[in-house]
Amino acid sequence: MLDIEADRYLALPPGMDEAFRRAAGGEPCSPDEVRVLQPLLARGMLIEQAHASPTDGSSRIVPASRDVISSAGEHPGPSMLARVAVAQCIVAWRIRFRGLSAIIRDMESRKLAAGAGGAERHDHEYAGINAAFEALGLVFRRSDRCLVRSLAFIWICLRRGLAPSLVFGVQASPFSAHCWVQQGDVVLNDTIENVRPFTPIMAV
Repeated sequence: MLDIEADRYLALPPGMDEAFRRAAGGEPCSPDEVRVLQPLLARGMLIEQAHASPTDGSSRIVPASRDVISSAGEHPGPSMLARVAVAQCIVAWRIRFRGLSAIIRDMESRKLAAGAGGAERHDHEYAGINAAFEALGLVFRRSDRCLVRSLAFIWICLRRGLAPSLVFGVQASPFSAHCWVQQGDVVLNDTIENVRPFTPIMAV
Protein backbone atom coordinates (compact mmCIF):
# COMPACT_ATOMS: atom_id res chain seq x y z
CA MET A 1 0.00 0.00 0.00
CA LEU A 2 1.11 3.59 -0.65
CA ASP A 3 0.45 5.96 2.24
CA ILE A 4 0.44 9.32 0.46
CA GLU A 5 0.28 11.40 3.64
CA ALA A 6 3.26 9.60 5.18
CA ASP A 7 5.04 9.38 1.81
CA ARG A 8 5.94 5.72 2.23
CA TYR A 9 4.98 2.24 1.12
CA LEU A 10 3.89 -0.41 3.58
CA ALA A 11 3.12 -4.11 3.40
CA LEU A 12 0.19 -5.53 5.36
CA PRO A 13 0.86 -8.52 7.65
CA PRO A 14 -0.76 -11.77 6.44
CA GLY A 15 -3.87 -11.65 8.67
CA MET A 16 -4.59 -8.01 7.85
CA ASP A 17 -3.84 -8.60 4.16
CA GLU A 18 -6.45 -11.36 3.95
CA ALA A 19 -9.09 -9.23 5.70
CA PHE A 20 -8.24 -6.25 3.50
CA ARG A 21 -8.60 -8.28 0.30
CA ARG A 22 -12.03 -9.50 1.43
CA ALA A 23 -13.16 -5.97 2.27
CA ALA A 24 -11.73 -4.50 -0.96
CA GLY A 25 -13.52 -7.23 -2.92
CA GLY A 26 -16.86 -6.22 -1.42
CA GLU A 27 -17.23 -9.31 0.77
CA PRO A 28 -18.80 -8.94 4.24
CA CYS A 29 -16.26 -8.78 7.08
CA SER A 30 -16.61 -10.69 10.31
CA PRO A 31 -16.23 -8.86 13.63
CA ASP A 32 -12.74 -10.33 13.98
CA GLU A 33 -11.76 -9.02 10.53
CA VAL A 34 -13.11 -5.56 11.34
CA ARG A 35 -10.99 -5.61 14.51
CA VAL A 36 -7.91 -6.60 12.49
CA LEU A 37 -8.55 -3.70 10.08
CA GLN A 38 -8.94 -1.09 12.86
CA PRO A 39 -5.40 0.36 12.36
CA LEU A 40 -6.25 1.14 8.72
CA LEU A 41 -9.62 2.59 9.69
CA ALA A 42 -7.98 4.76 12.36
CA ARG A 43 -5.51 6.17 9.81
CA GLY A 44 -8.26 6.92 7.30
CA MET A 45 -6.90 4.41 4.78
CA LEU A 46 -10.22 2.54 4.94
CA ILE A 47 -13.71 3.94 5.43
CA GLU A 48 -16.35 1.83 7.14
CA GLN A 49 -19.88 1.91 5.69
CA ALA A 50 -22.92 -0.34 5.71
CA HIS A 51 -23.01 -0.96 1.94
CA ALA A 52 -20.26 -0.91 -0.66
CA SER A 53 -20.51 1.93 -3.17
CA PRO A 54 -20.92 0.81 -6.80
CA THR A 55 -17.91 1.32 -9.03
CA ASP A 56 -17.89 2.01 -12.76
CA GLY A 57 -14.29 0.94 -13.36
CA SER A 58 -13.20 4.50 -14.17
CA SER A 59 -10.36 4.31 -11.64
CA ARG A 60 -8.71 1.33 -13.35
CA ILE A 61 -5.29 1.97 -14.82
CA VAL A 62 -4.97 1.10 -18.50
CA PRO A 63 -2.07 -1.38 -19.01
CA ALA A 64 0.79 0.19 -20.94
CA SER A 65 1.43 -1.25 -24.40
CA ARG A 66 4.07 1.08 -25.89
CA ASP A 67 6.30 4.03 -25.13
CA VAL A 68 7.60 7.20 -26.78
CA ILE A 69 10.94 7.34 -24.96
CA SER A 70 12.92 7.11 -28.19
CA SER A 71 14.20 10.59 -28.93
CA ALA A 72 16.55 9.83 -31.80
CA GLY A 73 17.02 12.92 -33.91
CA GLU A 74 15.57 15.21 -31.26
CA HIS A 75 17.81 18.16 -30.35
CA PRO A 76 16.38 20.16 -27.45
CA GLY A 77 17.07 23.87 -27.54
CA PRO A 78 18.47 25.95 -24.68
CA SER A 79 14.99 27.04 -23.63
CA MET A 80 13.73 23.48 -23.15
CA LEU A 81 16.95 22.42 -21.40
CA ALA A 82 16.53 25.32 -18.98
CA ARG A 83 12.88 24.40 -18.32
CA VAL A 84 13.80 20.79 -17.56
CA ALA A 85 16.65 21.79 -15.25
CA VAL A 86 14.50 24.30 -13.35
CA ALA A 87 11.57 21.86 -13.13
CA GLN A 88 13.72 19.16 -11.53
CA CYS A 89 15.18 21.60 -8.99
CA ILE A 90 11.75 22.97 -8.06
CA VAL A 91 10.18 19.51 -7.77
CA ALA A 92 13.03 18.18 -5.60
CA TRP A 93 12.62 21.19 -3.28
CA ARG A 94 8.83 20.75 -3.09
CA ILE A 95 9.08 17.04 -2.29
CA ARG A 96 11.48 17.79 0.55
CA PHE A 97 9.66 20.73 2.11
CA ARG A 98 5.99 20.30 1.12
CA GLY A 99 5.54 16.53 0.93
CA LEU A 100 4.09 14.23 -1.69
CA SER A 101 0.45 14.68 -0.71
CA ALA A 102 0.56 18.46 -1.22
CA ILE A 103 2.26 18.05 -4.58
CA ILE A 104 -0.34 15.53 -5.75
CA ARG A 105 -3.22 17.80 -4.70
CA ASP A 106 -1.63 20.67 -6.62
CA MET A 107 -1.12 18.45 -9.67
CA GLU A 108 -4.75 17.30 -9.61
CA SER A 109 -6.01 20.88 -9.58
CA ARG A 110 -3.65 21.85 -12.42
CA LYS A 111 -4.81 18.88 -14.49
CA LEU A 112 -8.41 19.97 -14.09
CA ALA A 113 -7.43 23.44 -15.27
CA ALA A 114 -5.68 21.94 -18.33
CA GLY A 115 -9.09 20.86 -19.67
CA ALA A 116 -10.04 18.29 -22.28
CA GLY A 117 -7.22 19.27 -24.62
CA GLY A 118 -4.77 17.49 -22.35
CA ALA A 119 -6.20 14.14 -23.46
CA GLU A 120 -4.96 14.54 -27.03
CA ARG A 121 -1.94 12.62 -28.29
CA HIS A 122 1.30 14.62 -28.67
CA ASP A 123 3.96 11.92 -29.10
CA HIS A 124 6.45 14.17 -30.90
CA GLU A 125 6.22 16.82 -28.20
CA TYR A 126 6.64 14.22 -25.45
CA ALA A 127 9.69 12.81 -27.23
CA GLY A 128 11.18 16.30 -27.39
CA ILE A 129 10.73 16.77 -23.64
CA ASN A 130 12.35 13.36 -23.09
CA ALA A 131 15.33 14.40 -25.18
CA ALA A 132 15.95 17.34 -22.84
CA PHE A 133 15.82 15.05 -19.77
CA GLU A 134 18.29 12.67 -21.41
CA ALA A 135 20.60 15.52 -22.42
CA LEU A 136 20.80 16.61 -18.77
CA GLY A 137 21.41 13.07 -17.55
CA LEU A 138 24.96 13.81 -16.46
CA VAL A 139 23.78 16.71 -14.31
CA PHE A 140 20.58 15.15 -12.93
CA ARG A 141 21.27 11.43 -12.52
CA ARG A 142 18.50 9.04 -13.57
CA SER A 143 18.90 6.34 -10.90
CA ASP A 144 16.61 6.59 -7.86
CA ARG A 145 15.01 9.78 -9.21
CA CYS A 146 11.91 8.42 -10.91
CA LEU A 147 9.59 10.51 -8.74
CA VAL A 148 11.45 13.78 -9.30
CA ARG A 149 11.83 13.13 -13.02
CA SER A 150 8.19 12.11 -13.48
CA LEU A 151 6.79 15.05 -11.50
CA ALA A 152 9.08 17.45 -13.38
CA PHE A 153 7.95 15.90 -16.67
CA ILE A 154 4.30 16.45 -15.76
CA TRP A 155 5.05 19.97 -14.49
CA ILE A 156 6.43 20.87 -17.94
CA CYS A 157 3.52 19.14 -19.71
CA LEU A 158 0.93 21.04 -17.67
CA ARG A 159 2.56 24.36 -18.53
CA ARG A 160 2.18 23.39 -22.21
CA GLY A 161 -1.50 22.45 -21.86
CA LEU A 162 -0.90 18.69 -21.71
CA ALA A 163 -2.28 16.54 -18.88
CA PRO A 164 -0.82 13.02 -18.70
CA SER A 165 -1.05 10.84 -15.58
CA LEU A 166 1.50 9.97 -12.91
CA VAL A 167 1.47 6.20 -12.30
CA PHE A 168 2.84 4.43 -9.22
CA GLY A 169 3.74 0.75 -9.48
CA VAL A 170 5.23 -1.90 -7.21
CA GLN A 171 6.63 -5.39 -7.37
CA ALA A 172 6.29 -7.53 -4.28
CA SER A 173 9.21 -9.96 -4.17
CA PRO A 174 11.70 -8.48 -3.69
CA PHE A 175 9.84 -5.27 -2.93
CA SER A 176 10.54 -2.41 -5.29
CA ALA A 177 8.60 0.70 -6.29
CA HIS A 178 8.68 2.84 -9.40
CA CYS A 179 6.69 5.67 -10.98
CA TRP A 180 6.34 6.95 -14.51
CA VAL A 181 4.20 9.20 -16.70
CA GLN A 182 1.51 7.65 -18.89
CA GLN A 183 -1.27 8.78 -21.21
CA GLY A 184 -3.79 6.10 -22.06
CA ASP A 185 -1.75 2.97 -22.76
CA VAL A 186 1.41 4.91 -23.69
CA VAL A 187 4.39 5.35 -21.35
CA LEU A 188 5.77 8.83 -21.93
CA ASN A 189 9.03 9.13 -19.96
CA ASP A 190 10.22 5.54 -19.60
CA THR A 191 10.37 2.30 -21.54
CA ILE A 192 7.94 -0.60 -21.57
CA GLU A 193 10.79 -2.87 -20.43
CA ASN A 194 11.38 -0.77 -17.33
CA VAL A 195 7.74 -0.48 -16.24
CA ARG A 196 6.54 -3.99 -17.16
CA PRO A 197 7.79 -5.65 -13.91
CA PHE A 198 5.68 -3.25 -11.81
CA THR A 199 1.99 -3.61 -11.02
CA PRO A 200 0.28 -0.19 -11.17
CA ILE A 201 -1.49 0.66 -7.90
CA MET A 202 -2.32 4.33 -8.34
CA ALA A 203 -2.64 6.93 -11.09
CA VAL A 204 -3.02 10.67 -10.59
